[in-house]
Amino acid sequence: MGGEPLLYSKRRFKEIAELLKTHSDKITRVTMQTNGTLLNKAWLSFLTEHFPSLQLGISCDGPSSHDALRQDYQNRPSLKDVESAFRLCESENINIGVICVVTRSSLERAAETAKYFAAWSCIKAVKLVPCFDYSGHAEPGTRRREKLAQLIYTSRPEMLPWAITAEAYTRFLASFSSAWQSEFYRHYILEPDITIIRKFSNASVNHCHYSAKKCGHVLTLYPDGQVGACDELCKSDIGLIPTHRFNLEGFTERVAAFSNDAVVSRLQQACQACDYYSVCGGGCIATRRRLAEHGREAAYCQHRITLINNTSALIEATPC
Repeated sequence: MGGEPLLYSKRRFKEIAELLKTHSDKITRVTMQTNGTLLNKAWLSFLTEHFPSLQLGISCDGPSSHDALRQDYQNRPSLKDVESAFRLCESENINIGVICVVTRSSLERAAETAKYFAAWSCIKAVKLVPCFDYSGHAEPGTRRREKLAQLIYTSRPEMLPWAITAEAYTRFLASFSSAWQSEFYRHYILEPDITIIRKFSNASVNHCHYSAKKCGHVLTLYPDGQVGACDELCKSDIGLIPTHRFNLEGFTERVAAFSNDAVVSRLQQACQACDYYSVCGGGCIATRRRLAEHGREAAYCQHRITLINNTSALIEATPC
């Protein structure tokens, strides 16, 4: 689901649950990512009842970085609400995953953040997502906090002020992975490390950045009732379709047209000649295209090569 899913009504959630039951033979997993601020016992009980196999994720950027950008419309910090959601999940014995967005304020806090997540027994997986925000702009009619909107309007056109470079993300991940491997690997699994390890083992992976499954294998349901592909894409790439007009065949045709875009085709073809492709999988096409527009395509590829090399060294250094 796009946006904050807990802003949906429970009635809408029940409709989604019925739809999923109808197509249960075609669905491999159901996940929901929330910022956690609205998660309470009533919501958790409702989700457990209607979505018994739901994989729940909560967004948290760490103890020192989270509140730098994740504030409400009154500029109030949100980490305390996220931690309340963590405590609730612990009390109800609900295991969760965390998506941690690595922004500029995170870069010197890798080991601290790795330790912080290990302190919560409900957190069983941590996925580190780099904030490669380039070509940022405010969509017409989008409501944003005044402070955030001002940052967007006054930032350099090629890079937003909280964004990081591929090189900086590589250094952060190396530091985080080192702390995780030495102290916290028994507490939670770490992405992308685990996916890269599985690729070295020729095991199947779900992470689309490292597999042949790209933008079209994800369906995103937005609060206004429209359906799109992966939300990393711009709305104009594949477009949004009202749910009452959605059909899989038409959606597949849109995805195919996007894949045949000249830049996208060139990026995918370049991978075929790369020695790392069997492990790398080509990365995120949407991100690569944005970076290519700013001459950062090589930096993106190099950061993935470094991640793979670092993980290979970690495997070799780990006793059997």
